[in-house]
Amino acid sequence: MCDLCSEGARDLLQKYILLLLLFVSPTLAYAQVKPENCGNRPIEVTGCMFLKAPSRYTQKMVNVSGFLTVGFERDDLTFDCPGRISVLLALYDTDKKKYGFLTNTETQKKLSEHFSEAHPGDNLLARKNKTAAVKVTGLFRCHYDFPDCKNVSKDGDSSIIIKSILFIETENGSNKVK
Repeated sequence: MCDLCSEGARDLLQKYILLLLLFVSPTLAYAQVKPENCGNRPIEVTGCMFLKAPSRYTQKMVNVSGFLTVGFERDDLTFDCPGRISVLLALYDTDKKKYGFLTNTETQKKLSEHFSEAHPGDNLLARKNKTAAVKVTGLFRCHYDFPDCKNVSKDGDSSIIIKSILFIETENGSNKVK
């Protein structure tokens, strides 16, 4: 009978496998933690870079500047190049489980202040879009229909889940909604 088949060799092999699992399992568990929870800093990126190579940034925390437009059936970021990225807020516990964070309350207040109005009007089609220059920190992702980002269009097939936002002063010294 060979040495590998002996009971002593099997015990040694079992101990080796157990040790391997003890060292590998925590590493695998740590690898599944979202980048936000690992203390990684967001990647500085331009909106045009997103639109050109979305697969490079999908599922990553990013900082991006652009123009946030809010209006009838429209909430998106536009840039100095053709295309747009949809924006979402993470407001619920289910969002926290999915994205690893919630949109901070200060950002929610800033958005309400900048984009609120007393009464938007009864005619939905007559409502005006409102735009503000912003810097957004959030989680970028391609649309769930395009998880690998292939064949994604530049017209809202990707999104950024906003964690925080900073309104930027424009050339005329205003950061108010246009």
